[in-house]
Amino acid sequence: MGHLWGLVENRNRGIRWGFWLKCGGTFLFLYALVRHVPLAELSSQIGELDPLYFVLSVILVPIMVCASCAKWVVIARHQSASVGFLRHLRHYAVGYYYSNLLPSNVGGDIVRAFLLGKDIESHSRAAITVIVERVTGVICLLLLGAVSWTLRLDKAASPYIWVPALGATGLLVFTLVLWFARRWAQRTMNALFAAIERLPFLPGRRWLERIFKAVSSFTGKILTASEQMSGRPVFVFRVTALTVLFYGLAIANVWLAYRTFGGLVPVRDVATLLPIVLLISMVPVSLGSLGLAEGAYVFYFSFLGVSPELSLAMGLLLRLKMITVGVVGLVVNWVSGRNGGDALPDLT
Repeated sequence: MGHLWGLVENRNRGIRWGFWLKCGGTFLFLYALVRHVPLAELSSQIGELDPLYFVLSVILVPIMVCASCAKWVVIARHQSASVGFLRHLRHYAVGYYYSNLLPSNVGGDIVRAFLLGKDIESHSRAAITVIVERVTGVICLLLLGAVSWTLRLDKAASPYIWVPALGATGLLVFTLVLWFARRWAQRTMNALFAAIERLPFLPGRRWLERIFKAVSSFTGKILTASEQMSGRPVFVFRVTALTVLFYGLAIANVWLAYRTFGGLVPVRDVATLLPIVLLISMVPVSLGSLGLAEGAYVFYFSFLGVSPELSLAMGLLLRLKMITVGVVGLVVNWVSGRNGGDALPDLT
């Protein structure tokens, strides 16, 4: 694994602390949810489950997974790294397992790059496909987070709306500057790194270095994606179209989950708040965003008048579907190992 893009280098001590901090964060978020949403009301809300919308919600899961995997296949073909849709789908399922069911120190992205790299005998090209897929998804999400408030101008004055929108706008501008000014960005990052290396010992320098390395890693991924997509309009269009399709399906996923429990939440409201919730869920303060994502749904949708128990029931259904995909990945990984395939070692 060490020959991927350096995400696991010298990680043992930092990840150990990070893991326990995430455990603490998960506990706090879940505790806050239990205190805020009475279990009796949650149970009553779950009892209103509509079988038709539940089935439709479940059917949407493989469609979303296939749409996301199709984007990865398009990028892999551009890198001459495609191994067929079904093979990519298998790797995607295994990656989902490592991302969502294990308290692993190695994320699903690295697992997917590792498996694809073994297939094509090039871990560097495999890693690039995953980086491009992830970066383009983040850019689209930042764009949605920056503009979604326009769907509910009556709520735009609230700091709960404009602060995340402003943050998403700032990150989007930063990302686009890196995207379109690659050489300048690379020289600037190298100069900053050299300056930090020359600093004398200062309290907190180790944390400063860690923060800079994280920013440098993020910058490197953006530069990699930019290099791969520059001057290729057809490729950019295909990747963008599949990214937009995925987020459109994500909006439908939340809307159907609300309808499953009798909630009539307008699509406009879902489209307004979902980018904010997804961006908050990306903050690495809990295990697999457990508790954080559900809490964000409860908080933000209650801001638009949706009851907390309805939002929590909806969020738990989304979590159940994610776990189900992870279980599929677990089975695929286990069967591959029994058949002498390229199952991964235990990364926990």
